[in-house]
Amino acid sequence: MNERRAKFADEYPHVWIDKVTGITQCQVTLPDLNAVSILVPILWHYNLVADIETINDGVIKTFVRNDELMVEDGDFKLLMTTADERVDMLKKVVGETIFAHDPLFDFLTFSPSTGNKNYIEWVIKQTTTLDG
Repeated sequence: MNERRAKFADEYPHVWIDKVTGITQCQVTLPDLNAVSILVPILWHYNLVADIETINDGVIKTFVRNDELMVEDGDFKLLMTTADERVDMLKKVVGETIFAHDPLFDFLTFSPSTGNKNYIEWVIKQTTTLDG
């Protein structure tokens, strides 16, 4: 196994093969374009994200409220990439800025196990705190 890993590392030096990347991808669904335009500048200002993709095509949210099935469309989904240590602050800012009335908003996270080394290092550098 170590021999295969070393061969792969030699052949593809730009690919991250260490176990932990140190970055997290987060996903949140926002109710409208106004919420996106309010939130995104705040996230950039505080270096909370290195990368954001906004998706608005075909986003439909289905959930149960008061025993009734609710369907909302026209929502926007943000896919954000940040350093692991910035995830808690990112969730807090999203919650306080957009979802102050709804503490149970959807905030999904997942950690990639591999990727381009340069991108992973760039994400970590971009999300350095203002103090650091």
